[in-house]
Amino acid sequence: MAEGTRLKDLQEGFTSFKRSTESQMSTFGVELLAVRKQLDIMMQQFSSLAADLKKENTNQSNNSENKGGPQMMNHSGELLPRSVRLEFPVFDGEDPHAWLYKVKQFFTFHNTLPEHRLRLVSFHMVGKALIWFQGLDESGLLGEWEEFVNALLIRFGPCSLEDPLEQLIRLRQEGTVEEYKSEFELIANRLRRLSKMDKLSCFVSGLKDDIRLTVKMFNPTNLLTAYRLARIQEERVSLHKKPNTRPPSFHYTEPAHIKYQPPQSQSQPTTEPNHSFNKAVVPVHKISPNQMKIRREKGLCYHCDSKWHPGHRCNSPKLYLIEEVVEDSIEPLNDTGQFLDQPENKELYKGEMALQQTPEISLHAIIGSMNPKTMRVKGKIGNQWVVILIDSGSTHNFLDPAVLSRVHIPLVDEDKIRVKVANGEMVNSEGKVKGVNVSVQGSCFLVDMYVLVLTGCDMVLGVHWLQGLGPILWNFKELTMQFTVQQTVVQLKGLTGSTWIEEGHIHKCSQMESKGIILQFIEQTTKPQANQIPEHIQKLLNDYLDIFSTPKGLPPTRSHDHVINLQPGTNPISVRPYRYPYFQKDEIEKIVMELLDSGVIRPSQSPYSSPVLLVRKADGSWRLCVDYRVLNSATIKDKYHIPVVEELLDELHGAKVFSKLDLRSGYHQIRVKPEDIPKTAFRTHEGHYEFLVMPFGLTNAPSTFQSLMNQVFKLYLRKFILVFFDDILVYSQDAVAHLNHLKITFDALRQHQLFAKMSKCSFGLAEVSYLGHLIYGQGVRANPEKLKAMLDWPTPRSVKDLKGFLGLTGYYRRFIKGYGVVAAKLTELLKKEDFHSPFAIECDASREAIGAVLMQSGKPIAFFNKALKGRAVSMSTYEKEFFALVSVVQKWRHYLLGQAFVVKTDHQSLKFLLEQRVGTTMQQKWISKVLGYDFVVEFKKGRENVVADALSRQREEITATLAVISLPSWDWVEEIKTLYSGDPIVQGLWRKHQAGDLSIPYTVKN
Repeated sequence: MAEGTRLKDLQEGFTSFKRSTESQMSTFGVELLAVRKQLDIMMQQFSSLAADLKKENTNQSNNSENKGGPQMMNHSGELLPRSVRLEFPVFDGEDPHAWLYKVKQFFTFHNTLPEHRLRLVSFHMVGKALIWFQGLDESGLLGEWEEFVNALLIRFGPCSLEDPLEQLIRLRQEGTVEEYKSEFELIANRLRRLSKMDKLSCFVSGLKDDIRLTVKMFNPTNLLTAYRLARIQEERVSLHKKPNTRPPSFHYTEPAHIKYQPPQSQSQPTTEPNHSFNKAVVPVHKISPNQMKIRREKGLCYHCDSKWHPGHRCNSPKLYLIEEVVEDSIEPLNDTGQFLDQPENKELYKGEMALQQTPEISLHAIIGSMNPKTMRVKGKIGNQWVVILIDSGSTHNFLDPAVLSRVHIPLVDEDKIRVKVANGEMVNSEGKVKGVNVSVQGSCFLVDMYVLVLTGCDMVLGVHWLQGLGPILWNFKELTMQFTVQQTVVQLKGLTGSTWIEEGHIHKCSQMESKGIILQFIEQTTKPQANQIPEHIQKLLNDYLDIFSTPKGLPPTRSHDHVINLQPGTNPISVRPYRYPYFQKDEIEKIVMELLDSGVIRPSQSPYSSPVLLVRKADGSWRLCVDYRVLNSATIKDKYHIPVVEELLDELHGAKVFSKLDLRSGYHQIRVKPEDIPKTAFRTHEGHYEFLVMPFGLTNAPSTFQSLMNQVFKLYLRKFILVFFDDILVYSQDAVAHLNHLKITFDALRQHQLFAKMSKCSFGLAEVSYLGHLIYGQGVRANPEKLKAMLDWPTPRSVKDLKGFLGLTGYYRRFIKGYGVVAAKLTELLKKEDFHSPFAIECDASREAIGAVLMQSGKPIAFFNKALKGRAVSMSTYEKEFFALVSVVQKWRHYLLGQAFVVKTDHQSLKFLLEQRVGTTMQQKWISKVLGYDFVVEFKKGRENVVADALSRQREEITATLAVISLPSWDWVEEIKTLYSGDPIVQGLWRKHQAGDLSIPYTVKN
């Protein structure tokens, strides 16, 4: 019963729970339906809102600049929240290029329309930029965006005359690589058209020497790699410059056999330590196959005698050196002979060096010849003047024994010490002197010296003296030396020029036995003083000093920039560079660096390449010339008219006042067309470069230059100006008009930025030399120097001589009254032809002179002869013929420039002059003087080359005399004299000879 009751209660409870659960589920279902309806409504609202926002963003995308940029959407088209908020850059007038770049990026990001850009910019101008913008806006000068950018760069950008390319080429590293890179990027970013390789070349070439060479060795292909290599090399160099702070170790090891190398004679004292680390040369140890087999069987190392095992390392030999140095005292004194830095009781000298060093003297010092790293000064020992050679190639100081005998200084050490000469020879010193008081240009020094026979100087001061002076500033070019002693600056000035000796000294030298003297007597000619510039012209010159200054930077771009037009189908021309002597490589590097610094050339990646020549100038310096012969042969010749001298001189009628101007480096005042710059490329041993200005040696360069000059002075030609290339002649009828004409000429030069060289100009003269003629108020006459050959011509004795004489005098027939009547039968032979006809030159050289004739259509026009003097007399036949060719081409350059001509010579090897490879220094020097001329060389037999042969054999007075005085002395002569004095037979003959009783004829000499 009880169980039934519990079951009934359980059923009722379950039924009640079921009803309750069903009621709750019904309620939840209703609520869920309501929630779903609300969600559907919200989704519709969100979709509608997204569509509206998307439409608004599309139609009004340019109104969101100040709201942080446009909103972005995901792949489902839903809007994403803003992630970047950009601020518009503010401009205060500084660095306009950087500001414009930021503004451009901002406009691109926000898709800003062009018509809204200026208004947006106006809200972000401050300071002087705002004042400038306000002025433009109020005056109505604001136009389009591009016009605004141009005006902004003109107002706040760099000067328009600044050339960023020129700045980039001249840029050199002065600080760290990082600082150099920042400055490089600042300039390079302004050159948008410059190629990556050009930027790379400019970057590497501007690095410091100790960094650039290492970077070039790895041949970087981009700026990033070059920068990384430069940073690494900079760190390496800085580590090497740090002083070694490790304590010295004094372990003993077996001394190696090291050969002592004496210091080179060309060494030079320096005040900075040398941080180069030269690795020792390790000898290569080679073993035979049998030895290798034995070592393999025994398990020995191939390189040492130890057992080999994995991880084995050979014991490398070590060498430790302890060096003890005891310095000799070198005590400077003042003008009164007192020590500059010593107390009265201080010892004058210390003990001898513990380790004696073999004294060495350079070969230049012992023979008395000059060296680029030596300097001569005059000094005094007591009251005797001496010539002192300061030589960094000698280890010690040396004194000639002749000086020792004059000043009576006793020898302290009479032991004969062996002195080593730089060529390896050992000579004996006669001893040593100490504490010699030497006075040099107001300063006194105590010097210890070895006594040694010297030639060309009385004393040599070597490194032993130099190292006691401390830091030295030694200028070998100016021959000055400066150092400091006890806060007193001492400056020595070296001797320059030749040493002149008197006739009495020559006679004394000629009396010395066993001496040979070679003297050259040279006639000294006193050049007339330059004409004084009139005062009124000098005042005008003071107002135009800028056109006589040295030009800086590149010349301006003109309509007459040089063009190089090549024949159709011509491939890039590349000629293998010539080989140069070692000493010329330093000169080439120096000249190239000067050209780079001046902006005349730049590094090149051109496929064109021409070789260079190094030619010595008259003053001893060098000129770099480019051999463009192959390039000229492929160039289309310019037919621009070159004026004829006779035509120019005919324009001078009535002129009485003359001024002559000569342009400074005329060709370098004309630029090359940008597209033709690569064709001017040349190659040296250390780089590839190209000219930005017109170089010397191009075939059309004369035509380009003459056309520019004619254009500059177009309005004044044949009125008061004559122009023949870089020679400008200004002529007037009186001084007042001449002053005005000079002012007009100077204005034209200033307007076109052309520069003249004051030292080669003449002003306000009544007579002036121009193009080989003397021009004065009454007319034109021949130069007297050119008439000397005619006046000294001997009387003709054959038809050949007569033709030569009439041909020579016929050139000046215009200056001789009635010459045509005298030479009527030869008038046709001497008649001048059309100057548009081709010219021909016949030249020849004899033993003593050279000669040539200028011809047209087989008829002579001008003659030339010149005596050979000095070294030219001893030249080979080839060199004389080559010299004759070069001389006549330069002589008649005003006829030959710009025209094709033929050179005929009887030396057949010159026929191949234009095709052969230049090898000798002489060829390099002379071939550079005929570059730019259009000519061919033909061979003509000597018997046919009669006119040039006659001129070359015409002698001239030689004013320079070479006298050789040679007085040899033989020891065997003295020995014979000694033997004769004790020979009874000879003495008997001598007595008979004195008495006149000799039957056999004998002659007594000496």
